Amino acid sequence: MSVEIQNINDSERTIKIEMPKEETQSYFEEILKEEAKKISLPGFRKGKAPISLIKKMYGDAIFYDKLDKIAENKFWDEIQTTGLEVIGIPKLTHLDLTEEGGLNFQIQFEIIPEIKIENLEDIEIEQEEYELSDTFIEKALEYLRFMSRTEEPAEKVESMDYIVNLEVSDREDTSKPSEKILVYLKNENLNPEFANLLLGKNLNDEFDSSIPLSAENSSSEENQEKKSTNYHYKIIEIKKVILPELNDEFAQKSSNGKIQTLEELKKTLAEDELKYYQRNAKNKLVDSIRDAFVKKFDFTPPPTLVERQKQYLIDYLKKQTKANNLDQNSLETISKIAEEDTKWFLIKQEIISKYNLRLTPEEIEKYAEELSEKYQKDKEEMRRFLTSRRSALLDELENEKFMNFILSKVKVNIKKVNI
Repeated sequence: MSVEIQNINDSERTIKIEMPKEETQSYFEEILKEEAKKISLPGFRKGKAPISLIKKMYGDAIFYDKLDKIAENKFWDEIQTTGLEVIGIPKLTHLDLTEEGGLNFQIQFEIIPEIKIENLEDIEIEQEEYELSDTFIEKALEYLRFMSRTEEPAEKVESMDYIVNLEVSDREDTSKPSEKILVYLKNENLNPEFANLLLGKNLNDEFDSSIPLSAENSSSEENQEKKSTNYHYKIIEIKKVILPELNDEFAQKSSNGKIQTLEELKKTLAEDELKYYQRNAKNKLVDSIRDAFVKKFDFTPPPTLVERQKQYLIDYLKKQTKANNLDQNSLETISKIAEEDTKWFLIKQEIISKYNLRLTPEEIEKYAEELSEKYQKDKEEMRRFLTSRRSALLDELENEKFMNFILSKVKVNIKKVNI
């Protein structure tokens, strides 16, 4: 007998096995016993006919029909001796019965690849820390004022404190229906050129313009091309915007009485915004760690796991977008993400295993105690809740333990961001 295992890549292998006639027949005898349980012969109850009689009548037919089963059984017996962890469904790629009655075959299979985790201190990660500027708070207050505004009908746009309702049509493509748009002249996303164009205009005025409405990348090549498109505008409504005064009364009203002073409102706005950006920074940090580890410990992931993750992402995206089909670009992007997700999952599992980062009973017990105090629940009840069906809370706790370990090993470069 001959057994040879060849590496295709990090996670795929091919095993070639040559079985002599005696061993092939031995495996066949075991299969024949199982098949005999399904066969009925005249004069015998189902599965009770002698093996010798079944072999005489149907042996050759069963033998040739079950050659792939013989190969499969031999494959698993050999794999057990190697210690390899096979995933997915092995694929029989070659099967040949020799003239002597032996069996030669080849099977391709996937394994969990070996990932050597080392030199974590060589990995550099960037972490953002945010600081709020006075300008940011001023803009946040202006937004709150705008949301609490009152409006008065007007006949003329006399300043930037106006909202103008425009009917817009494409002069170069008259087949397109006209549309209505609302513009607030103080909106920072509005092109200042277009805002100035509206100053002094009256209700029902009509004019043509090729100035883009959006201020974003107004000097870009794309928007320069848009300037060649001429639009016709008609002012169908003008409203003057009256903003409330910035004082303690405004702070109380905008917070439904939860905040008493303007300074307290500014402080609350700053804290809430920082929490938002800190959550954003945490997500960016996780992505940065993921990308750095996938880059450093690169390998070929098992196709079966990648395909599972890809299908999960496709199903999720279809559900979110309510789309039946995805275009080719979307599918290519999903394939890339699925491959990186699979790599990161396997790297993460290897790190958790190597450095023993699973939650200990003591850690779970301590967490149950913290939750019982927080929610005024019995500690034993909380422990059962956490462990009976592996609560998502435990997954979060273990992930936090994992992240703290990673951050203690890698080099973290702080990047200050002023907003």
